[in-house]
Amino acid sequence: MQLSDGAETLPVSANGSFQFVKTVAYGSYYTVSVATQPTGMTCSVANATGTMTANVGNVQVTCSPSSQAYSVSGTVNGLSQAGLVLVNNGNGELLNVSPPGGGFTLSQKVASGANYDVQVRTQPTGQNCMVQNGSGTMGASNVTNVVVTCTLNGYSLGGSVSGNLGGLVVTTPLILANGTDTVTVSFGNPTFTFQNKVPYGSSYNVVVSQQPHLLGLVQLTCTVTGNGSSSFMVADVSNVQVQCL
Repeated sequence: MQLSDGAETLPVSANGSFQFVKTVAYGSYYTVSVATQPTGMTCSVANATGTMTANVGNVQVTCSPSSQAYSVSGTVNGLSQAGLVLVNNGNGELLNVSPPGGGFTLSQKVASGANYDVQVRTQPTGQNCMVQNGSGTMGASNVTNVVVTCTLNGYSLGGSVSGNLGGLVVTTPLILANGTDTVTVSFGNPTFTFQNKVPYGSSYNVVVSQQPHLLGLVQLTCTVTGNGSSSFMVADVSNVQVQCL
């Protein structure tokens, strides 16, 4: 807060007494007013005016929380699935956001000086959403910069290779592919997991990209025999089956 007597501005940071540095000449008129209101409060001045005949010590400034309230708004980016629910201040207002997201405004306003805290109460199906600029103390204007960013969940894809593989000396390894993602399988540890995650709702199709060869140029024939494809990924897959003969 800043007080002014017309000739001087005095910053005041806490309750207690105050005194302007500059003196006022005898017989001069003085007026004390609030030059800048503190954030979230409204202050008024009593005994603010008069004619100077002696030192004045009865000017009283009274401050109370502001009754003004402001809105909280922002944008939701990357939302492609249903189910996103935002909440303000824990158990406060709930806001359901439908894809594709975009701008949002919480209908419940927040008083100046009070706290706001926008969080994800419920994640959308198959996605993870995070909030930026979601919390703070309400000032003297609307909050418009809350950003909620949503990304698709990713799931691992893997399985195992079976066959009479013990003691084989492999000169050319078995390579499996899912689109452009490949994994080289060791017969010493015939389980595999692709490096890249598969996004929620995406398809996968595991194929043999390279057949293995043994010492002496003998070729094994490997075939994907189970759970090698799906049109809609919703969870980790670890049971793709490949058989080599």
